[in-house]
Amino acid sequence: MYIIKILDEIYSIYNIEKYENLKKHIEKSEFYSILKIRDNISIICKKQSSSNNENWRVLKIEDRNEDELIQVVANITTELANEDIDFNIVSAVSKDYILIKEKNFNKAIEILEKIYKIK
Repeated sequence: MYIIKILDEIYSIYNIEKYENLKKHIEKSEFYSILKIRDNISIICKKQSSSNNENWRVLKIEDRNEDELIQVVANITTELANEDIDFNIVSAVSKDYILIKEKNFNKAIEILEKIYKIK
């Protein structure tokens, strides 16, 4: 059984052009991700206290088995989509993360607890 860990911090998605001084927040984040699409660079990191950006919570998929991972991610995204819960998936070589808008977080946890162990 896969274990999904809830990261404690609140995260936000920032446009790097507006927030040039994010290094201190990246260094303090358990998780961060940088994404560049064309001319837009976005960063997901621990929320800055002065930010009005939307709040996101992060789940980390643990006990990763490469052979089953695609099915696990497919199951999670299907369950969340069926309940109209906004989410993003960030995959890396060693871990996978699910970002869920804070306003839907408790509902998402209730759904996922039926399938996975949440800690």
